[in-house]
Amino acid sequence: MKDKLGVLVVGQTPPPWGGQAVIIQNLLDGDYDRIVLHHVRMEFSESLSQARKLAVGKILHLFELIAKVLWARVRTRATVLYYPPSGPSRLPVFRDLVVLPAIRWAFPHTVFHFHAGGISEHYITLSRPLRFLARRAYFHPDLAISSSDLNPPDAEFVRAERTEIIPLGVADHAGDGALHPHRGQGRPKILFVGFLIESKGIFTLLDGAAELHKRGLDFEVWLMGEFESDGLRDRFLAAARDAGIADRVIHLGIRTGDAKFQTYADADIFCFPSHFDSETFGVVLLEAMEFSLPVVTTRWRGIPSVVAEDETALLVPIKDGVALADALQRLLEDPALRDKLGEAGRARFLERYEEKRFLRAMEQAFVDAAS
Repeated sequence: MKDKLGVLVVGQTPPPWGGQAVIIQNLLDGDYDRIVLHHVRMEFSESLSQARKLAVGKILHLFELIAKVLWARVRTRATVLYYPPSGPSRLPVFRDLVVLPAIRWAFPHTVFHFHAGGISEHYITLSRPLRFLARRAYFHPDLAISSSDLNPPDAEFVRAERTEIIPLGVADHAGDGALHPHRGQGRPKILFVGFLIESKGIFTLLDGAAELHKRGLDFEVWLMGEFESDGLRDRFLAAARDAGIADRVIHLGIRTGDAKFQTYADADIFCFPSHFDSETFGVVLLEAMEFSLPVVTTRWRGIPSVVAEDETALLVPIKDGVALADALQRLLEDPALRDKLGEAGRARFLERYEEKRFLRAMEQAFVDAAS
């Protein structure tokens, strides 16, 4: 233990069940030969909807978090700080501008992991005083990690001494496919997984589903996740009723563990029409490929680097319900094509995105950052 490099991970773990929180939890649960990870948990929100709201408790937690990190530095003697900077969102940026200048000085080495993309684009919208704080918070880490070279150039923007692209990875819960013996039977099921906000493309998906209904195709749309607000949920369901597809659009809510994995196994097509401004990779795409699901998704940010167009996925422009319907129709009418893309997706997952590969790459990155 004494010979291992100490890394202090400052980040959110589930709940909420967003992709970043899941990846950080997986990172903490990994087995390593050369590093030991310690953790100070961000506890600003217990749901994704809460994460977008300002509260007095969050402001107080900023200073609690700073104290916990500095104490953990003394207690663990970790020399590397691992931190996931904000994307282009006002409240998380404010968090970073307070926390990072207060803690970075205590660590010989800093590693930023850009799970959320776009801080380089958001910087120009800040006032001059906030830009000064942003430079103190973000600039000159020892290492900046991105998940795809198609994302905004945040790693280069912060003038990191070293940059690396490390694709994310998740554990294989699909195994030999025993969970989905009934796939392809009954009404085809189109699955969306993620935070239910407009920029994840949920209304584009609704437009595509309405178009499929007009064309006389049979299907169901399953949405697994949490709506941003009750108002958005009510507006979404009202739009489904107006389009005459309320009986085909099913909100499953949040599912975790075996229930989540079984939902992937029971689906026939995975649809992720995101144009989310912080999108970098899409962990849900890995989970879909893990379960041999053909994917329909968008040419947005790092998404095209995760899938292989026309081999594991059909890609469409953002905010284009008709193009989305065209791609979904191809898969609904061609079970053989669904199987072909799904099998290729699983092979791609095993080759590139299985968790052990990701953890080995992260371990090496930490060692290199401290060298």
